[in-house]
Amino acid sequence: MNIESRSCLIVFIKSINKFKNLYKYGMVYYVSKNSNYVIMYVNTDNLENVKNTINKFNFVNKVTVSSYKKIYNQLSMKEKADISSKKADEY
Repeated sequence: MNIESRSCLIVFIKSINKFKNLYKYGMVYYVSKNSNYVIMYVNTDNLENVKNTINKFNFVNKVTVSSYKKIYNQLSMKEKADISSKKADEY
């Protein structure tokens, strides 16, 4: 079984009525009807193409890539640094 890497896109939309057009480009995970945004996952290989295509739609205000992976990596590096400093203090 081959697992493909996915990336999260946050799509800010003008009208909630047309978000169903986004199903063609990836998996729609969450739709906020009050704040007018959609969270969707797409394959990392096609990320830039999908982002540019979605950004051209009339009902889309802005498309951003989630920075969750960057934040997660920074936190995991911090935990490793804290652990190594604790070990140094013990000796």
